[in-house]
Amino acid sequence: MTPIPGAFAYHNGKMLKICKALPIDAHGEAGRVIDADATGEGYFTIACGEGALKVLSVIPEGKGRMSAGDLLRGRKLAVGDILAYSQKAVSEEGGMDRRFTFAGGEYFERMKEK
Repeated sequence: MTPIPGAFAYHNGKMLKICKALPIDAHGEAGRVIDADATGEGYFTIACGEGALKVLSVIPEGKGRMSAGDLLRGRKLAVGDILAYSQKAVSEEGGMDRRFTFAGGEYFERMKEK
């Protein structure tokens, strides 16, 4: 499914648009990449406030659309990384300000309705 009008997050200060994702039943710290597979088209899973998103394709800032597998093979993202919905998500002390973690709740709710 494709999110309309679109979903995005920031990783290392750069925008990552989420083109295609599926809601799944998984748990973890909101915003953290909890699973990834770079084989074939690949995927990575982001824990949300409720459930998780299995991301299948993205548009990294300054790049064209690509599969999650291509992004992972380029070593731009790894299990344990944090995605946020603000460029200012990481505090100067190097910790994550929880106000800015990727909740994905609205996207998750829209996907359950379809």
